[in-house]
Amino acid sequence: MLPDIPTEHHPEFPWGVDSLIARAVLERLRGAAPLQQGGWNINLYEFDGLLLEDTFSPPEIAVILEATDEEPKGSNRGAEVTTLVQLYIVRTLRSKAGTESLYLSRVINYIKGLLWENFGRLEDGGGGTLTCGLVRFQRVPGSLSVGGGKLIATRLRVAYTSKIQQRSREWS
Repeated sequence: MLPDIPTEHHPEFPWGVDSLIARAVLERLRGAAPLQQGGWNINLYEFDGLLLEDTFSPPEIAVILEATDEEPKGSNRGAEVTTLVQLYIVRTLRSKAGTESLYLSRVINYIKGLLWENFGRLEDGGGGTLTCGLVRFQRVPGSLSVGGGKLIATRLRVAYTSKIQQRSREWS
């Protein structure tokens, strides 16, 4: 797990727009009362953190910082960018799948609705616009075994579009 995205260390290497979008997703999930009341831990991770045995404390939603992807469309000036953010829902393995899988489907549906709020538009901490909207929400088939095989993770991919320039961080 990473602490909140620090900005004071190495300001000459600023965070990318993709990282700011991942952070905004993290904050939206953390602000959801049903997830808080359900005991969900919501944290930011580097991708390599998924492989560590003692990393997770389920039930947990992991927002992945380094596993984002950007796809620019158009010219360098005024291009639309699609940013992919990955989420992992981590839970303990149960011997009976019945009600646990139904609960997982309900949690995923809740997260989808939460991220689609306001057409999926996200803002940075200062109220500036980061995204035009959410364009895709996908549950990736299959699950991953993590935590030394004691935990299972379901991956979600969420794609946002923006017209923010990576270098200048200005809305185009």
